[in-house]
Amino acid sequence: MLAIKERAGFFQVFVIACFLCAEVSSVEFTINPSTIKIGITSYIDFNCSATPDKSINLTELVALDILYSETTDNADYKTISTIDVYNGVKVFEHVTAYGHIGSDDPSYLGMNWTYPSKWAGGWYRCVVRGVNDQGHPVTYSTTVRVTADKPDFDAMIEEFRNLKATTIDKCGYASVLKKRLEKAKASAFEAPEILNGFTYLLSKSSKRVFAHEARASCELYGGHLADINDLNEWDFVKNISTRYNARLVMVDGTDESHELHWVSTYSNANLTYFNWSDGYPLNDIKYNCMFVDKDVAYKMITYLCLVDDMNFLPRFICKIKLIN
Repeated sequence: MLAIKERAGFFQVFVIACFLCAEVSSVEFTINPSTIKIGITSYIDFNCSATPDKSINLTELVALDILYSETTDNADYKTISTIDVYNGVKVFEHVTAYGHIGSDDPSYLGMNWTYPSKWAGGWYRCVVRGVNDQGHPVTYSTTVRVTADKPDFDAMIEEFRNLKATTIDKCGYASVLKKRLEKAKASAFEAPEILNGFTYLLSKSSKRVFAHEARASCELYGGHLADINDLNEWDFVKNISTRYNARLVMVDGTDESHELHWVSTYSNANLTYFNWSDGYPLNDIKYNCMFVDKDVAYKMITYLCLVDDMNFLPRFICKIKLIN
């Protein structure tokens, strides 16, 4: 028993030697669809199958092949895919081949070609190779034609309509999703403030702030925890915090990887502006996050990255680049 799924990128000529070669009804070969519109048809499925059959003196299957020829005049069939008791191969770009050979159960060779080109038009042959009850090689086959047509105007219009309907459906979902996000933002954050091409969102007070959750919330809206780069920006964040009487506000910055070496949590770049309160930053491996604190006129302090205390009612502030 053998199951095969392989890919490659070129035609391989396969020569079949046999003592008996005939087309018989017991070899099944289906191609769906058998007529394609070039550039519109999204796939073709091929299925070549057979079962050992004493009525045609096929006692054991050795291999299955799918071959192709552009015409039947002086046909030069080339192997597209094959499976045998040892291995299998697929040799056509955009085609995926798979199969199974068994001793008693049906054997098959399947193939899928996505967005077939004009070269898909032509004749396909399903070939079953095996041995008869005397141990001689035998071959049976059946042939199916695929017609490749250029799409007419009506077909192109229909495809455009389908594409438009799909796009509208996706846009409609995106619109609903955007409304949900905006509603959630209004519930979770104070009114937005703008400075130098960035929107700042201060979270509403809560019992708990966890650095990972705060970063994820900012990223959800396309931003990150606010990194303070100069005195003007610090003053801006201070004014927002004062307006909402925020007690403790998490901003961007961590020294978790290297004590007292402060970097951005989203870019890993070194932070260059600091407005520390007296005695800070603390040289303590537990305090790896940066806050501005009302008790010290919103200067910077270091504190735990998980604040779970009603006395602090902690918040965080996001920074989101405006899109023109």
